[in-house]
Amino acid sequence: MVIMSTHERKFTLYALILIGVCSLAGLLSDLWWFFDLFNHFRPQALLSSVFLLFIAFIVKNRMSIVLALVIVAFNSSLMIERLYAFPASKSPMQVSYVEGDTQSISVLFSNVLTSNALHQSILDTVSKHNPDIVVTTEIDETWRNALTPMQSTHTYSVVFPRSDNFGMAIYSKLPFKSERYDVGDYELPLMVLDFDTFALIAAHPIPPLSNKNNEELHIYMGKIAEIVRNTEKPVILIGDFNATMWSSTINNLRGLKLMRTNQFGFAWTWPSGFWPLAVQIDHIFVRDAIMADFEVLPYIGSDHFPVKSTITIEKSNLPIDE
Repeated sequence: MVIMSTHERKFTLYALILIGVCSLAGLLSDLWWFFDLFNHFRPQALLSSVFLLFIAFIVKNRMSIVLALVIVAFNSSLMIERLYAFPASKSPMQVSYVEGDTQSISVLFSNVLTSNALHQSILDTVSKHNPDIVVTTEIDETWRNALTPMQSTHTYSVVFPRSDNFGMAIYSKLPFKSERYDVGDYELPLMVLDFDTFALIAAHPIPPLSNKNNEELHIYMGKIAEIVRNTEKPVILIGDFNATMWSSTINNLRGLKLMRTNQFGFAWTWPSGFWPLAVQIDHIFVRDAIMADFEVLPYIGSDHFPVKSTITIEKSNLPIDE
């Protein structure tokens, strides 16, 4: 028989109250940017409240049981609604047969971390997985030089290093035409690559750690939405969004028929060195894809794990030129 002291019972109740307050705070993100930070950690709030619900049942603390159930239901409903707004693309296991003329494109994204000196790690990762397209962010001159060997296998590239953690480099086996948008007051790069059969949008907005940065993040995401809306080809949207599926920022992408490649809706992509705060802020979305998979790749020395996806599109889905 498990016996808990009054002190331990109070701790359980107070922990649930704290989780409940933090969960509710996320609803006030329109009032103050700081409140949106709580939205990112809804999975942690859900798992913690489930654990405390189990404890509350053991000790038969009715108040804690009711509070835990309310918190579980509250966070679950918000997360399920967001997953419904951004449904999962079909995985290869769900598609047994594909008709028509199709193309599979493998893409790899990595925020390499400007200060990361393990340059060979990303080269080894690319060599192992051999993707068609590699998108990297936080590229400075040192990283630009370090990634030069990639051009031997990925002939087509666009590279623009910056010293402020917002440089970007894209390497591809497939030819493309590129257009860069310098978005917002910080002029952060947003890349649009036009391939024969699809468009790829590479993103890296600023983290929302101040009111100004939060505004810039929304402006950046709004620009992404505008580009997706005006693109007729199938779309691959990839990058470090500095936003989870549960944040208010991601709402800018609603209604665009974007689908997440991650079947579960969340994964651990950041921070690589501290699992209690594990969230997914590195995303790969698709539009007009037959199927897609999603994989988080091993540590490369960055605070982000790389992510990879293989996406199959139907070529006949392209617009017809008149």
